[in-house]
Amino acid sequence: MDMTPCPSMISKIFMYSFEHEVFSSGNELSEHIRYWHRYVDDILCMWSGSLLQLHEFLSFLNSQYPIINFTMEMGESNINFLDLTTSICDGHHSFNIYRKPTYT
Repeated sequence: MDMTPCPSMISKIFMYSFEHEVFSSGNELSEHIRYWHRYVDDILCMWSGSLLQLHEFLSFLNSQYPIINFTMEMGESNINFLDLTTSICDGHHSFNIYRKPTYT
């Protein structure tokens, strides 16, 4: 019987450790994170800082492990994350089911 841990478990452990390192690093840019939710390797983050600071934080994330490359998608008042569209209107969140245009 092969006792090698499955890749998904390894990635969960790595991402948990990575997040712990990032948030305990003392990086002042992390103060701008208002919400952070991860599902496997997808992260939804609500940011309160400037766009320049957001790009600096993305560079910080990408500098931690050169083999990992974080990218970002930005939304104004709507963003799709997994199968949800999250909208912000007058300071309140609403959620709807998101289907890709190719969904049949």
